[in-house]
Amino acid sequence: MAAASDVVMTIPGSNTAELAALGVPMVVAVPLDRLEEMPLEGLPGLLGNVPVLGRALRRRAIEGLIRKLPFASWPNRKAGREVVPELVKRGLTPQDMAQAVLRLLDDEPGRQRMAEELRQLMGEPGAARRIAAACLALAAKART
Repeated sequence: MAAASDVVMTIPGSNTAELAALGVPMVVAVPLDRLEEMPLEGLPGLLGNVPVLGRALRRRAIEGLIRKLPFASWPNRKAGREVVPELVKRGLTPQDMAQAVLRLLDDEPGRQRMAEELRQLMGEPGAARRIAAACLALAAKART
């Protein structure tokens, strides 16, 4: 479904890498209003569930991540610069998101450039096939 989209509005995660590999232009929304409710993995996620202090610990952990990571989406992280727009703020509104999407929809040449850049950034398709071939080659070498 996403591959047929002109623009996708999404949140951070591996989905941004998948969309980039497909060459789908996107806007990434990161609302910062209720950080204590954002899911976290690993130890920070476990600490976030501690009664009484958990919500404050979760909020601090997420604030630290936001300060530490310059970009939320995988394409921007990989490029080290903004390739896709990221809306990272408190008070993010539907109007903010709609305006960002409309800017892309109104700029077909810009969307095409973004789509091509995303595909190039994420590399050639067929990673699973290349990994399988490398594993088979390694197994064949181990037998000799």
